[in-house]
Amino acid sequence: MTRLVGAAVFGPLVMPAGVEEGHGEACACLGVAPRSEGWALWNTWGEGGLEATLVVSAVETTVGLLENWSRGRAVDPALPLPSRIAVVRRGWIGPMTLAPRAARWAALCGRPLS
Repeated sequence: MTRLVGAAVFGPLVMPAGVEEGHGEACACLGVAPRSEGWALWNTWGEGGLEATLVVSAVETTVGLLENWSRGRAVDPALPLPSRIAVVRRGWIGPMTLAPRAARWAALCGRPLS
């Protein structure tokens, strides 16, 4: 399972609240090409507890994950297939929807949620 701190979906027609850039600008900042289906961002920890953001093509999986979280279901996804990961960025990119287990994962990793 992937220990997620948070997740978000963005695309040409939907951007997370608080993001002022458009889809094309956000893609350029992340180093990915714009896609009509958009991208998903997963904030997690890498080796050694380093903060990392995965830019993944698993938009439908992320939408389902966010729907589960909104219903109070603390589910965690499996690590995406390498072919679904477009970019791994050091640090967390936001804004994100905080995962229900984020505080628990942070405590296990000995890292603050910041």
